[in-house]
Amino acid sequence: MLDVGCGAGRHALYLQGTGLKVIGLELSSRAAAIARARGVREVRVASACEPLEFPRAAFDTVLLFGNNFGLCGTVPATARLLRELARVTKRHARIVATTRPPYHSAKGREVARFRLTYRGQHSKNAAVLLLTPQALAELAAENGWSVAEIFLGEEGYAVVLEKSDRATHGSA
Repeated sequence: MLDVGCGAGRHALYLQGTGLKVIGLELSSRAAAIARARGVREVRVASACEPLEFPRAAFDTVLLFGNNFGLCGTVPATARLLRELARVTKRHARIVATTRPPYHSAKGREVARFRLTYRGQHSKNAAVLLLTPQALAELAAENGWSVAEIFLGEEGYAVVLEKSDRATHGSA
């Protein structure tokens, strides 16, 4: 299992405790160090928005929790992420993700931009892509995935994507 944007490892630790092999992927070296210190056995520091350094068909499940579905910040970058996840997952793989719908958007998508300040230090500008469930389903379908289930909540939603037959060509 691949936990993309694993942060301090909350989900990875739980899943490891059930006997699953989990690899955490985290952009922040500090967060990755915390995840390791908390007991996550394997955490790699890398951007999910770049080509992933995993072999073809390495995973059967990918987690994108904490609004991480839109972590690449734009529709084209999220499409590349979905195609890359199709490459590194097995034939009947699933993505389990959480996100929020856009606040207001005629197209069903919006980019939320923010900059964090901590102890007087400013982060780089960051962006998160927010999609309606319908826009997410369309983007997923265009990039090798189909929606199996959507769970609507008060502030966001969770989605289970299944690898489509189109994406499985050449996968194990």
